[in-house]
Amino acid sequence: QGLATGGAPSPCVALPSCGRAMAGAGVSDEALQSMIKSLTAVHWTCWKSHSDPTAARALGRLRGPLTELMGYIVTSVLEEMRGNPGDPQVQAMGVNMLRAMIKDSEALKRIVLAGGGVEVLVLGVQQHPTDEDLLTGALEAIDELHGLASLLQALDHLKASPPGARAGLWAFARAAKDRWAEVGALPHRETVRVILSTAHAHQDDYRVLSTALELLADLVRAIVDMRCAFSDLGGWPWLLQVMEANAHHVRIQLYGCKLLSALCRGGCLVEAHMSKTVTVLERCFVQHEAEECVLHWAFWAVQQLNGARALVNPMRNGCFKTASAMVAALKSLSAVKLGESDGACAEDMPAVADAVVHAMDMFSERFDVLYEAMAVLGHVAAFVLGSSACASVRQQLLPCVEVAVKALLHVMVTRSSDACSVQSACKALAGIIESCPEASPVRASIRAALLGGGGEGEHLLAKIIAAHVSNDSLQMALMWLNGIVVGVGPILQQMAQHSASHAVQLPAIRTLALLYGERIELEAADLASLSAALQSVLAAMRRFPENIVLQQHACYSLCAMAEHVADVPGSVSDEALSQCAVAAVEALR
Repeated sequence: QGLATGGAPSPCVALPSCGRAMAGAGVSDEALQSMIKSLTAVHWTCWKSHSDPTAARALGRLRGPLTELMGYIVTSVLEEMRGNPGDPQVQAMGVNMLRAMIKDSEALKRIVLAGGGVEVLVLGVQQHPTDEDLLTGALEAIDELHGLASLLQALDHLKASPPGARAGLWAFARAAKDRWAEVGALPHRETVRVILSTAHAHQDDYRVLSTALELLADLVRAIVDMRCAFSDLGGWPWLLQVMEANAHHVRIQLYGCKLLSALCRGGCLVEAHMSKTVTVLERCFVQHEAEECVLHWAFWAVQQLNGARALVNPMRNGCFKTASAMVAALKSLSAVKLGESDGACAEDMPAVADAVVHAMDMFSERFDVLYEAMAVLGHVAAFVLGSSACASVRQQLLPCVEVAVKALLHVMVTRSSDACSVQSACKALAGIIESCPEASPVRASIRAALLGGGGEGEHLLAKIIAAHVSNDSLQMALMWLNGIVVGVGPILQQMAQHSASHAVQLPAIRTLALLYGERIELEAADLASLSAALQSVLAAMRRFPENIVLQQHACYSLCAMAEHVADVPGSVSDEALSQCAVAAVEALR
């Protein structure tokens, strides 16, 4: 048309003609691949410049031809799958191609659905009921097209076949983990029924059972109504029977214990199965004491079932003969909500402390056991000191606090060269001290042990500080413990003795900031040390002028201390305050 009127040739006519000419001449595989890459390159170029009118027009011209092209590809794939239902290779490649096209593309999903894609996938599933890989791919494609409800329906249809059951459970479990909101919208009772009936049909298939247990454990942990449905549909007897019959299978025990821990959280009746559940869990402890994950969920289930005493008695009786088993037990005990769970009231704490100390004696050389044990002892002692029990009851329980304190101090003495052990003990002791009043005998006993009675000479804390002078995190824990036990004085002494050590100065400054910043009313000794504390911080700032972190914490510490100047008139000179202001300005520079 352009040539006939004497104008330029029309690109809308000339380009398609060129394309048809190339198609007629034949296109090599290499040329085809290069054109696909070129199309991708054009897409990204236009998309990055989508506000450009030329790019927008180019994308607009692609809309119709590209839709037609993708429709042609989908139609050809579906026709080949429909025409060769008995060929597993055709079906497998067709499923892979369909899944690749519909992934994250609603437009392609509509094209596949309009072309009868679901019917073709179902035909392939029916023709190859024993090909597990093909079944899994087809089911995941159906899920992409129609959602989890269709996948659950397909699982119900395929549950009689072992490959179908495995593929259906696997596909459903994989999809559910990414779309819990959609899982919650499914009929809860029907979901549990399909999974249980699938597992019932294959009691001897390890993979079906383990996948079903894992899926059920995730479901009942997330959705309370699923627990009720599980109980109503006879899930308890089935679960206990499966765990008994497969006592040596690690995965079945792992997911069985995880499912039990979720069921014991409430929402379904367990009293009728209590005794058998405890028996199953005890057998699990014995047969899988080296499997830390199994033990974790088994202990968690026991704790949910019978409270803290279900863990305390076996610990005291030496039932846990390996360090990994003891660590798992202590972790579960640490997770118990003291004062809320069964066997976790204030009166139960002496037995808990005794069992934990017994565990520390059994594995005195294992840091992992000691670490978990010290955390529990700190929680137990702090809970007793801060409990709402009457004063007479708390007084009766003080011996168990002393047991905990003695064990923690013993670790600090015997393992003083082990920074991790000392730091764990310091944190536990700090928690205990913060839970008791100033006049408490517990605080006095800790002070005496740490400072060697009168507090003169090189006491325990000073020795440990000197031995780990380069360990920042440990120094912070030691400084904080020193501060809340004795006050500001010893911290200032350490700053003076180790004035060239950044590892001592920074934790000390941070501790001073906490001691002065978090207390409205200071003790007399700390108020009297206010001027000396200001000077110590200023000295550290002058020694480490290039350390931004230290300068930052020092400024905050100076601010916290300056707020208390009015509490002791005349304790800090105007010159000292001016020095603080100058130091802050220098830090900003």
